[in-house]
Parts: sequence; structure tokens; C-alpha cells
Amino acid sequence: SFSSVGDDIGQIYVVDGDSLLLDVFSHPLLDWSYGGQLLQFFYQAECALQKCAHRGRIFKIVFFDCFGAIWKDESLQFCREMFIEHVKTETKIDVERFQSWESKAWKEFVDFT
Repeated sequence: SFSSVGDDIGQIYVVDGDSLLLDVFSHPLLDWSYGGQLLQFFYQAECALQKCAHRGRIFKIVFFDCFGAIWKDESLQFCREMFIEHVKTETKIDVERFQSWESKAWKEFVDFT
């Protein structure tokens, strides 16, 4: 049977930060023609985080540094770094960074979580 991610409210789940940002960056209200709109970007990012936390769900956001290269535009790279720092300093959401999905630290994190 099919179940939605996060149906088990007591279960901690992991959100890939770059996938979350890809969704935010593609929002139709964001115009990247002139380097983006930071206020609109952060608003959309906060909305995405609220959706993840709906009904008290507990989650952690992970970023793999090897994926940072997919954001070729400097504005997108800047927003990615700003988002990581924003979540770390302005929310209670755990953010973890790993070199890659093959790193020892990631494997230990998965085994621990």
C-alpha cells in the first residue's frame, strides 16, 4: 500500500536540501533574470519548510557539498549558502552537510538516524 512521506508523525525523516531548493528556485513568482529576488526566495523557502513541518513532523535537512556544483549560476549558489545559514541560525531545524553520499560521515549519520 502507498503511504505519504511524513504520515508517521513520530518518525524523523530526512529532506535533501538541494531538492527542496530546486523546488523553491522553480517557483513561478521568482524571477532570476536579474539575479533573483531574495525576499521572495526566502518567503518561498519558509513556505516549503512549513509544509515539511506540517502537523508536527520532525525532519532534518541534509546537503551534500558535491551537489553544490549543480547550481552554476552565482545567484543560485549564493541563495543556497544563505538558505543553509538561515535555517541553521533562525530555525530549530537540524541541518547537516556532508561531502558526498559516499562519505563515512553520511553513512554514520544514516546508521544513527
